[in-house]
Amino acid sequence: MKLPIPTGRKLAGITGSLLIVLLSLFWLHTDNHMVTGIRERLERIAYDLRLSGNPFGEQAPHPAVVIIDIDEHSLSTEGRWPWPRRTLSRLLEQLHKQGVVVSAIDAVFSEPEPNPAAVVARQLGVESDPALSRTLTRLAATLDGDTELARALGSHDIVLGQLFNKNNYTKGRLGPPLRITNPAQVAAVAIDTMPGHTANLPLLSEAAPGAGFFNITPDADGQLRRYNLLIAHNGKLYPSLALETLRLYLLQDEITLGIEQIGEAQELERVLLPGTLEIPTDERGRVIIPYRPPQGMFDYLSASDVLNGTADPRKLRNRIALIGSSAKGLFDLRSTPLHPQFPGVEVHATVIAGILDYADIRRGLRFPHEPKWAEGVNFTAMILLGLLLSLTLPFAGVGWQLLINSAAAGSLAWFSYWMWSAQHLVVGVTSALMMVLALALYNLVIGFTGEVLSRRRLKEMFGQYVPQSLVERMNRSLEEFGFEGDRRQMTVLFADIQQFTRISEDLPPRKLARLLNLYLSQMTRIIFEQQGTVDKYVGDMVMAFWGAPLSDAQHARHGLESALCMREGLEALKPLLAAEGLPAFEIGIGVNSGEMSVGNMGSIYRKAYTVLGDSVNLASRLEGLTRYYGVTIIVGEQTREGQGDYLFRRLDRVRVKGRSEPETLYELVGRRRDADAPLLQGLERHETAMTHYFAGEWTEAQEILRQLSRDHPGQGFNRILLERLTAHPSGKLPARWDGVFNHTSK
Repeated sequence: MKLPIPTGRKLAGITGSLLIVLLSLFWLHTDNHMVTGIRERLERIAYDLRLSGNPFGEQAPHPAVVIIDIDEHSLSTEGRWPWPRRTLSRLLEQLHKQGVVVSAIDAVFSEPEPNPAAVVARQLGVESDPALSRTLTRLAATLDGDTELARALGSHDIVLGQLFNKNNYTKGRLGPPLRITNPAQVAAVAIDTMPGHTANLPLLSEAAPGAGFFNITPDADGQLRRYNLLIAHNGKLYPSLALETLRLYLLQDEITLGIEQIGEAQELERVLLPGTLEIPTDERGRVIIPYRPPQGMFDYLSASDVLNGTADPRKLRNRIALIGSSAKGLFDLRSTPLHPQFPGVEVHATVIAGILDYADIRRGLRFPHEPKWAEGVNFTAMILLGLLLSLTLPFAGVGWQLLINSAAAGSLAWFSYWMWSAQHLVVGVTSALMMVLALALYNLVIGFTGEVLSRRRLKEMFGQYVPQSLVERMNRSLEEFGFEGDRRQMTVLFADIQQFTRISEDLPPRKLARLLNLYLSQMTRIIFEQQGTVDKYVGDMVMAFWGAPLSDAQHARHGLESALCMREGLEALKPLLAAEGLPAFEIGIGVNSGEMSVGNMGSIYRKAYTVLGDSVNLASRLEGLTRYYGVTIIVGEQTREGQGDYLFRRLDRVRVKGRSEPETLYELVGRRRDADAPLLQGLERHETAMTHYFAGEWTEAQEILRQLSRDHPGQGFNRILLERLTAHPSGKLPARWDGVFNHTSK
C-alpha cells in the first residue's frame, strides 16, 4: 500500500501540529513564573470541577468528629469573644464529661487573662492597706482564669492551637515538637520552614497534652485546597492541629516520615502513625483537603448548648470535638472550592475525618493524593495523543476533527475523573487537554481556512462551467476530489457547428456573436441539466465531460442524454434563429468514454481544469466524422456498453488518424422508449447488413444496403458502404479482410 505524501494544507497541518506538541511539552516542564502560574491555575480549576462531582458520595455526618460551634447564638448567650477562661474551662469539662475523647481548640491564648482582683488592687492602690492587699491576693488566686484553664487542660486530652509565621516575631511558648522515629532525615526534606510563632502562655502550653498549628496557606487565588501536616521550626517538626489531634486520638507517641530517594534528592512521600495510618503527602508535607460536599457534613453543636447541658450527648460520646466558630464576626471563615465562606474549624475537621476514613492501612484505603507518577502520565499522554492527532487531524474533515478531538478530550477528562472518584488519585491532565484544544483550534482554523479557500477556488474555477447544484455538492464534499491530476473513467463530448466557417463569413460580427450566444447558452444549459462540466468553448466548439470533478457512476448515460437533448435543443432553437434573421445550421456531436487524465493543468501563468488522453482525442475524431457519415451523433464502443435504454446503429469499424487500435463507431439514434416499429425494423436490417459486411459476405450486404438506400435516401452512411463494396469488382475480398477502414484525415 502506497501511503499518500502530505502536501499543501495537510503538510502545514502536520508541521504546525507537531510544533504545538513541542510547545506543549515545554509548557509542561518550564519553570517560567508566568507559565507556571497559568498552569497551576488551570489545575486548580480542574481540581474544583472534580471536587464538585462529589466523588465520595452523599454521606451522613461523620461519626467520629463533632464541631463545637461558637456561633451567633453562643455569643449572644455567653457574651462576645474572647470568653473568660473559666467559661472555656467549663466547656471543656462538659465535653469530656459527655464522653469526648479528644478536644482541639482552633484558637491561641498568647495573652494572660486580666484577673479581676488584681485589677481592683491596682486601681485602688492597696499597698498602704496590708489587710486589703492580702484579701485581694487570696481572691486573685481563686479568680485566676488561666490557672483554671490550665487545670482543665491537664485533666483531659486537649490540643491547643498555635500559629507559625514567616517573620522572626515570637510570642508564647510552643507546644512540644513531634517525636520522629527517623529524626536524622528531617533535615533532608523540603518541609515548609517558619522562624516565627505565636503560641500559648507557658502555663497553658505546659499543661496541655498537645498543641498543633492552625496555619492553612491558601493557593494563589485565595482558596484552601491543601493542608500542611508539618511545619519545620528551629530544626524540629511541629504538627498541625489535625495531625496532633489524631495522634492523641490514636494513642500514638511518635510518627514516621516516609521518605523516598528521588535521584540524588530525598523527598517526603507520606506521614505514618505506625500500625494505624499512612497519609500520602507532597514533598512539603501537605495533603489535599478531602472536602465533603455539601457543606455541613459534620454535626455542629452550639457551644452554649454544651455549657447549658442541653446538647445531644450521643453526638459527643467517643468523638473528637473541634472547638471553633462559624460566626462571621470572628473572621474565621475561609474561601474554599465548595463555598466562599467556609468555617476554618471545619477545614481541620475535614482533614481529620478524611484521614480516619481513607488513610487506615488496616482497611487498605487510600487517602486522596497526587501520585509521583502523575506528571509522567501527563507527559506520556501528551506525546502519544500529540503524535496521533498531528497525523490524523490534517487529513480529516471538520466534522471528523470535532469528533476526534471530542473523543480525545473526553477520554482524558474521564480518565482523570475516574482516577479521582474511584482511586482517590489526583492525576492532572489539563496540560494535555490544553494541547488537544490547541491542536483542535489550529487544525479547525487550517481546515476551515482551507475549505473557504477551496470553495472560493471552486466557485472561481467551476462557477461558469458546471451547474450551481454541482458546485454546492462539491462544496459539501471537498474530500471527494482534488485539483491535482487524477486518472479515472469518464465520458467526454465534443459538439461543433457544421459549415461554421461559411456561416461566420456571411454574418456581420454582431449577428455572429448573437448566434453563438444563443447556441452556446442552449447547449450549456443542457450540459448543466445533465450534471456535466463545460471544459471549454473554442469558437463554435463545445467540450464537456462527466465523471469529474465529482465522481459519476452514470457518466456515459449523462453524456448520451446530453447529446440527444442537444440535438433536440437545436431544433427548438431554429425558430428563434429564424425570427432574428439568423441562419439555421446543423451540429456534429462526438461522445466517447474511457480512462482520462483530469485535473488543474496549464502553466504557472494560467491553468484550467480539463481532461486529456487518448479517449479524449478519439471523441474529437468522432465529432469530426459526423460530417463524413452524415449523422448528428457518433459514440464510441465504451460509451455504448451497457446502455440498453438507447438505440444505436453500427456505422463502421475504423482506424482514425493518429490511433493504431481500430474502433467500432455507432450512431446514437434515440431513446428506446421513443422508437416505433419501422425504426426498429430498419435498425435490425442495417445490423444484418453490417454483419454480412464484416463477415465478408458482400453480396448479401450489398443487397440489403441498396434496399435501405432506396427506402432512406438521406442516410449517407449506406451509400458510403456501397461505394466501398463496389470499389472491389466481382465482390472479391481484399487480402486479410478485417472490415477496418483507415481514415487518413481528422
